[in-house]
Amino acid sequence: RLQGGPQFQWSNMKWVRGLVYGFLWYSSIIAGFFLLYCPCFYLIFINRRLYRKLTEVIFVCWESYPVALYQILFGTKIIVKGKRMNPRDKALVLMNHRTRLDWNFYWGALLQACWPHTYCDKYVLKSAIRNIPCLGWIMQLTCNLFVHRKWQEDKYLLDNVLQYFADIDHCCQIMIFPEGTDYTEKTKLRSDQYAETKGYPKFRHVLYPKVTGFASMMQTLKRGKQIDCLYDVTVGYPDATPQSEVDVIMGDIPREVHFHIDRICASDIEWEENKLKELCLRRWQLKETLLEEFNVSKCFPGPTEIESPVDVKFLYMSLLFWILLTLAGMFTILFTSLGFWWTLFHVVLFTAISTTTDGVQHLEIYLHKRRKGKSLPKEE
Repeated sequence: RLQGGPQFQWSNMKWVRGLVYGFLWYSSIIAGFFLLYCPCFYLIFINRRLYRKLTEVIFVCWESYPVALYQILFGTKIIVKGKRMNPRDKALVLMNHRTRLDWNFYWGALLQACWPHTYCDKYVLKSAIRNIPCLGWIMQLTCNLFVHRKWQEDKYLLDNVLQYFADIDHCCQIMIFPEGTDYTEKTKLRSDQYAETKGYPKFRHVLYPKVTGFASMMQTLKRGKQIDCLYDVTVGYPDATPQSEVDVIMGDIPREVHFHIDRICASDIEWEENKLKELCLRRWQLKETLLEEFNVSKCFPGPTEIESPVDVKFLYMSLLFWILLTLAGMFTILFTSLGFWWTLFHVVLFTAISTTTDGVQHLEIYLHKRRKGKSLPKEE
């Protein structure tokens, strides 16, 4: 776990620390989008290899900033047990979806268990997220995967991106939440109803996963030789459990977030569709057992934690850099005419792209396919 910095005492001002956290977090995204990502966007027409590299390097560098915010400013500890993650693995990562903020804390786990984190992690996200100003646009630029929850349409969109990764031999780790949504009373009720119709036992701590999408993604990755292993990540919150962004803004920032990581080698996986579906269900049964123990002991089993190789000075540097970038972005946008028109133009551009297409990532893929098609010799 990361230690070494002074901890600010905000205990009697929860809502203030929540507002500070939310403002610093989202303002860094706004500044990063307009100052860093928008200039990179035009490389998509000139040099897509450089475009892919730069957009991902920026994102990997930014991932340390939310970690710096909640660890240095608010004292949140990330505790990881299980297997280390190899940053050079091409992998699918499974995780239970306890809250809408799981991925925010997952970046802290990556700093500890997957270092040096040289490649960009991808996420399978709800399509609505790509329409969120700046945040959703960045997720498009970094070539994340978006789904509409209509399987035939989603299968095409997922396969399109996964085949593109195979085409360019792209090394990444793709995070998927097979439950499809976060754990709430409403979603728990739907999960129980599903279990009753299938004759399955009801889960207490997780929702039943959607196994069809998991099996399809695994087979597509296998065909493209894009999977070395499967990582099974389980997240648990022993105290405060921020269910949504509103909870964080109100100051519900947990003191600890726990992760357990398991690794399943690709050579140990049976690749038939039904076997993959069974594998997913087995992993969820194991998660249920893990979380049952966690609910009692407030920690995952295992003799030792995975200690972070990252010095706290690195987090201070990240905090300083992104705060300075945010200030530079605010000044440029608010007090210069060039910054104002640059911002307005790209707001209109990315709003149009997001509302009329499935995202910038599919433009990138289209341009790649067109060039590839032109470069291939025509059959006689």
